[in-house]
Amino acid sequence: MNFSVPSDKRQRILYIWKIIDCPSINIDELYNFLTFELFLAPLEEVKKIIEEALDLKFLVEDSKSEEVSLSDSLKVDFEKWQDKGEEKIKKIHHVLSNSWRAPIIIDEKMKFEILEDALIDPSTKKKASIIRSKALTIEKMDFSEVISGKIEDKDNNEKKVFYDFAISPKNRKITHNCPEYNELRKKQKKLCHHLGRVFIKLNITNSKETLKLLEDIVEKREKWEFS
Repeated sequence: MNFSVPSDKRQRILYIWKIIDCPSINIDELYNFLTFELFLAPLEEVKKIIEEALDLKFLVEDSKSEEVSLSDSLKVDFEKWQDKGEEKIKKIHHVLSNSWRAPIIIDEKMKFEILEDALIDPSTKKKASIIRSKALTIEKMDFSEVISGKIEDKDNNEKKVFYDFAISPKNRKITHNCPEYNELRKKQKKLCHHLGRVFIKLNITNSKETLKLLEDIVEKREKWEFS
């Protein structure tokens, strides 16, 4: 497919969104769509294009859901382009509202939030939700053995640091090395904002396994080691 886009960066994102033609899209799905379906560019180059658009505020990312959408100013241009913008938006809202009413989806979402709230303070939960997805790297994901990786943050001097984490369902052990966790949370057997962000990511990609893991931590907290 010959996919030629405008050279102007703002117009390029708007042109891409006209092809996607939806309010938002998961960032990983966006990478795959542009790379493997539209053949826009190699994957690494596509990632650079999207990251640049995020930095320039042409796109907005919801760090909790990892959904990417147009900025408010580009949304105006996009809706002007749509022949029947209002009608399409109403249909989208109708589909979303019908999907939300499906009991299994509501049950899983509510269950995650209930279990999450048992392990994380409200202020910490808010901090977790604003950590961007690119800051988190999961190096191993095995719900029968161990889930491990690292997360990028800044220290008190605003220098970039990486904190390691490991969650072992097999051994019922959580290991992490950020100051907040070591100084406070592990004594309380609670999650810091880094670990909170890890569980948000796990719930997006592996909801059933994540719910099972969280349920075990909450119900058998005395058997879990926080170190």
